[in-house]
Amino acid sequence: WPIGVPAFFALLLLLSREATLSHVPSDMSRASTLLWDDYESVCFFWEPLEMLRKVTLTGFVLLIPSERPIGRALLALLVSFIFLVAQFSIKPFKRPVTLWMAAASQVVLFLIFLAVLLMQVCASSPCACDAMGFESQGDIFVFFIVFSFFIMIVIIVLAIYQVRKSALHAP
Repeated sequence: WPIGVPAFFALLLLLSREATLSHVPSDMSRASTLLWDDYESVCFFWEPLEMLRKVTLTGFVLLIPSERPIGRALLALLVSFIFLVAQFSIKPFKRPVTLWMAAASQVVLFLIFLAVLLMQVCASSPCACDAMGFESQGDIFVFFIVFSFFIMIVIIVLAIYQVRKSALHAP
């Protein structure tokens, strides 16, 4: 399942590639609309990549032994960072508000995994926790909850600005 479904979706998209890119519908492109309709034409492949990201964060991370929680957190952090950068660089979504909401979720995931990583480091070394300026894992948790809340407010304000800007420039 974790590899088969994204691979099957990628195959469907590959088979409907010509029709999708040329905007001449075929039976296959109509059947796979759910997979590519929210994305720019050149980014029709984004959904299987998004599925791989999700499967990696929820499943493949567990392939790292539970005795290595820092490794798990580090992998999740790196995957989240790569997709965050890719999302802002490629801008795969047709609607700006969708891009901003996806980016908001990526930023929050990145912050969560960063907090988990720092909490794991703190648990393994109280000296490292002290060097970061925190007395305990709880301090890290509270800091990231408050910080994430403010980041979400900024992202929501920016998304509202983008929607209004788009509405003003619409014909």
